[in-house]
Amino acid sequence: MRELRFTHSPRRIRIILIILLSMLAGSAVASQIRPLNLDQMSRRADRIFAARCLDVRLAEDPELEQPVTFVTLAVTRRAKGDVHGQVTIKLLGRQDARDPDTGEVDGLPRFAPGEEVVLFLYGDSTRGLTSPVGFGQGKFAILADKQGRRVAINAFGNRFLLDGLDPDAVRRLGASHARWRGRADIPADDLLDMVQTLLGRARP
Repeated sequence: MRELRFTHSPRRIRIILIILLSMLAGSAVASQIRPLNLDQMSRRADRIFAARCLDVRLAEDPELEQPVTFVTLAVTRRAKGDVHGQVTIKLLGRQDARDPDTGEVDGLPRFAPGEEVVLFLYGDSTRGLTSPVGFGQGKFAILADKQGRRVAINAFGNRFLLDGLDPDAVRRLGASHARWRGRADIPADDLLDMVQTLLGRARP
């Protein structure tokens, strides 16, 4: 488990905590990251999609008086939400993987141009901020395995992903649940297929 760590004045800390707690909508991550399974993540996410990272830009937010990161992504497949073409998301802190600074918020995933990802994102807050659902649980790096398959792996090695599902979710996933439970090498398309099965949606 990782703690969230903030810097600067108490007033700024209060502002950031309010934004994060409202954005994460009762997921109890103020002090730790709680494991979420695929069904929970899929339902809590506002947008779920695969994409390639095009640009990562750091800036200062004048209202928050805190650094923020703008990540621009080219969507390659969507499973939930109205996302097409290029999208830009805004994260709290310095979340550029090329930056040696650890950033202001531990637990938020970092991004680098050129990487391919699957993202489960919360809806934007009133300040335009978002984060992956379950922090590192909701960002999957798409990598090529030894067989050349494009597999999706989150910061927890996909642990918990198919654990604790209710019987109906297990029934709907069928053979996919048995095949991929406890595995870190889930193909990206299979992951998104399972999301759409859980949400009762056909592949677009």
